[in-house]
Amino acid sequence: MASRQPPLRDPATLALAGREPAAGDAVATVLLASWPALVVGPPVIAGLATAMGLRSALGVVVVLATAIALLASLLGSAAHVPPRPPPEG
Repeated sequence: MASRQPPLRDPATLALAGREPAAGDAVATVLLASWPALVVGPPVIAGLATAMGLRSALGVVVVLATAIALLASLLGSAAHVPPRPPPEG
């Protein structure tokens, strides 16, 4: 049986948050921001599917995900965070 990852806990996102100077706070913020999407997302998709059909509702999700990816790539290149130095010891 294939192992399943917990939803919305992308290792790349957490690794990027871990490079921040206050890594603990940054990781906590990423995880805290993921929960509303987990709770609100399915009912919103269901409401859209009821109003306009499942195919159109999932099309809206694809369009929004594409827009988020494009904006993230623009913001990611503008706000590059250098990696933290390794801990001494």
